[in-house]
Amino acid sequence: MSPELLSGRTESTPAIDVWSLGILLYGLLLGSVPFKSSNKEELKKMIIEQPIKFPPDCKLTAPCKELIKRMLDKDPNKRITIAEIMNQSWIGKYKE
Repeated sequence: MSPELLSGRTESTPAIDVWSLGILLYGLLLGSVPFKSSNKEELKKMIIEQPIKFPPDCKLTAPCKELIKRMLDKDPNKRITIAEIMNQSWIGKYKE
């Protein structure tokens, strides 16, 4: 869940979808999730407060890491939009 949903917001927004896509992209490329805990309260706190980190041996390119960081921005007002994602160099090379 996105930080804003965990903080009590109930409306659905495109920013929440971008967060979810960022989590999926992180997981697909790295084989794990960016936040992991068996304790629900600890996991919630991590999602709301902890910055996005990549494993030390991460081989993702800088543009890919930057895209994921922007997709997982804690502030939904600063989070990258779908339109902006489509113009990122990492994505743009795959567009027709």
